Amino acid sequence: TVHLDITHQVEILELVRRLNVERGLTVIAAMHDLNLASLYFDRLILLKEGRVSADGAPAQVLTEDRIGEVFSALVRVEPHPVTGVPHIVVMPKGSATKRQ
Repeated sequence: TVHLDITHQVEILELVRRLNVERGLTVIAAMHDLNLASLYFDRLILLKEGRVSADGAPAQVLTEDRIGEVFSALVRVEPHPVTGVPHIVVMPKGSATKRQ
């Protein structure tokens, strides 16, 4: 879904989710958008340098500490306002801080 616009990303992920739920198909997807992964998948495997860093439900895998460790990024993890699943907010560094 990386080169698709938001509408098409959601369309594909809705289809994949439906196939999983309705037909019992196992879905394996490699994604860099952790927020979309959290919305559409019940289990996430987070890799660091090709090795499993975490494996479990989005709430277990997508923690501020773990994301900081794996990606060297400062983030906040908050509940998604509609679904309640973890939603990652990237914290700005330096020149990207809040503008007035």
